[in-house]
Amino acid sequence: MSFNVHDHYKDLSVEDLKLISNATRLPYTVCLLNLEYDLNIGNCIRTAHIFGAEQVFIFGRRRYDLRSTVGANHYTNIVKYDFDELTDDEVIANQFENMIYDYNLEPLLIDKTAESRDISESHIYNNGDLTTPCLVFGNENSGIPTCLTDKYPCFHIPQRGVIRSLNVASAAAVAMYEFSKYL
Repeated sequence: MSFNVHDHYKDLSVEDLKLISNATRLPYTVCLLNLEYDLNIGNCIRTAHIFGAEQVFIFGRRRYDLRSTVGANHYTNIVKYDFDELTDDEVIANQFENMIYDYNLEPLLIDKTAESRDISESHIYNNGDLTTPCLVFGNENSGIPTCLTDKYPCFHIPQRGVIRSLNVASAAAVAMYEFSKYL
């Protein structure tokens, strides 16, 4: 059974659909770092699939809302790092850095900080064959831990008005679209 696919793919198996998806992936990954809300995680997985991310790394949460993936979880390469909700930021950061090393990733943090740059500049960090860029999205309330924002390049989405931030799933969609334009 196929889930939410183009009409011309409806008769294909999940395995065939994943092969097609793998053939169209772009050279970047996405990391969801300690997100709190299941719908946001599911929406980020769906968006990562649509914008061609090679993999999605999920830190912290044991689950996500399958309804919000509308089937993308079947065709997306997902790697989970389960943590208890009370796990210290330093422990999560240590595991994150192990992941960066193990998968040869270049983290590009999406978080508004005093030093962050416009998301439109993120593509200049694509090192090609040296490392794979990894767009990192943080917790909806506390953002990405400062032990990571102090170490890796941060990018923000320019905003108008007085609202402090976008919903993380919306921000992820904007960032993935912006970054994938240059791959």
